Amino acid sequence: MQKPIKSFILCALLLLTLAVSAQTVKVSGKVRDESTKETLFNANVVIKGTTTGVVTDFNGNFTIDVEQANEVILVISYLGYDAIEKTLTAPFGFVDVLLKSTAIQGKEVVISGSRISETILESSVQIQKVSAKEIRSAASGDFYQSLGNLKEVDMIQSSIGFKAFNTRGFNSTQPVRVVQFIDGMDNQAPGLNFPVGNLVGANDLDLQSVEVISGAASALYGPNAFQGVISMQTKNPYDHPGLAVQIKGGNRGYIDVQGRYARAFGEKKKFAIKLTGSYMRVNDWEADDPEANVYGDIETEQNLTTILNETKDDPETEPETRENLTRFLNGYADFNNIAFPGIKTINAPGYQERDLVDYNAESIKFGAAAHYRFKKDLELSYNYKFGLGSAIYQATNRYSIKDIQFQQHKLELTGKNFTLRGYTTQEDAGKSYDAVFTGIGISRAGVREWISEYIDVYFDTLRLLTNGYDDDARLWMVDSADRVAQKFANEKWIKPGTQQFDSLYNVIINDPDLQTGSQFLDQSWMMHFDAQYQFNQIKKVDLIAGASFRQFFPNSFGTIFRDTLINLADTLANGRNNPDGE
Repeated sequence: MQKPIKSFILCALLLLTLAVSAQTVKVSGKVRDESTKETLFNANVVIKGTTTGVVTDFNGNFTIDVEQANEVILVISYLGYDAIEKTLTAPFGFVDVLLKSTAIQGKEVVISGSRISETILESSVQIQKVSAKEIRSAASGDFYQSLGNLKEVDMIQSSIGFKAFNTRGFNSTQPVRVVQFIDGMDNQAPGLNFPVGNLVGANDLDLQSVEVISGAASALYGPNAFQGVISMQTKNPYDHPGLAVQIKGGNRGYIDVQGRYARAFGEKKKFAIKLTGSYMRVNDWEADDPEANVYGDIETEQNLTTILNETKDDPETEPETRENLTRFLNGYADFNNIAFPGIKTINAPGYQERDLVDYNAESIKFGAAAHYRFKKDLELSYNYKFGLGSAIYQATNRYSIKDIQFQQHKLELTGKNFTLRGYTTQEDAGKSYDAVFTGIGISRAGVREWISEYIDVYFDTLRLLTNGYDDDARLWMVDSADRVAQKFANEKWIKPGTQQFDSLYNVIINDPDLQTGSQFLDQSWMMHFDAQYQFNQIKKVDLIAGASFRQFFPNSFGTIFRDTLINLADTLANGRNNPDGE
């Protein structure tokens, strides 16, 4: 009897299992962001009208059991996104769900308004915030360009590698009225006096948020902040550990490689480090306006008669040349005044910008940070940032910013209601130079070549027409000699691509004396200290006290400021700057 009973029970269990299986079916799918197509981890998937539901895994996938029916409705929701209902009909297959992000600004936390954490609606000034998600989904080559989509913000491009952030309608390539911060450090070049933008700025993968104040904020950020503030916050290694790598590319040889690594150590995760790095290069656009981008097209009047007399009396002039000039000036031209070459207006053709600058824009950025948390609300950190970049910069002139170096060191202690911060910014202009002065310098050398060629051809032609100066000069003879001389002299302008041009170009861009060259030297630096304390003792009053100190150390050897020239060792005997001075 026992064996038939066991068999009966097994058959009953089998039939019950088959019946239950016949009444349910599995539905699988993936939940993704509608704009970026990135998968969403931990999104909720619930059968409408029931408490049955699951959450998506790390890859955004889910599997849920639904009752066998012709139709079922799933409700999919995720924080920061609009919830949607998905109606499925039998047979149920794989479901691809796209959620649309939504703004939740009422509880969004910002720190730029009062330099403490507060919700965006509590801030005393108008703040626009760009989140890490929005930074990742920026359609432009880098997030910095996408900031131009914000209200009352304009991005002015000097070149692909250099962008200027402007607010309140003050469109300028020199945004000195806007202050830019990265983790509380001013991004201004101490000597060149302009924010270096994202040329040597933050790593995209490491950015947590960007906050923009489109208005005066001098009370908290100093006198230069009367047009606005842009504050960038990077990711904390405690909250965002792991390795991330990003590679982007495009036309004009564009490539952008970025990496980030962060890790907390120990059982209690008190010590943490963060390393970031990136490399970007692109072939910049060429500025080829036939009027605006031609440099050195100078006009000058030169008295050739005076030049001849000075050459005749110069002891360094070759004896044979001096003898010929003396014979012509004193023995012939004095009796034939129309033979003197006189004053000539010389028009240099100038040089296109493409002949004077390197359009290969590059940016190398590296960052390292060490953090130690004594407890939850007390943290000590050290940050180091290094940037090396090359780009074209537009100011009063066009500048080739080449191999500019930018270094920052920061030590910061933050507590629940206080911040102590000190940092230094060091700048080295590298091989940067003024493109306009470069063109002018080459043209000045060309003027000397022009005069020399003109005089040689003028005398040779006039000598031929006057039968070796035996005949008196006639007006037609002088005019003919002048036209022939100008024709040959105009062909003597120094031409790009020649060895003479390249040699002169290299001399000028490496000469920091702006009377003869175009390089600007700058090894300026600054140090900054600030402290802030929020009083919590008075519950109904927000009271904040703070202090800051900043000191600049200009060191441009007189090429930008008359700074180091107060030292006699920095001044040559002729009064010009001496870059080798102490």
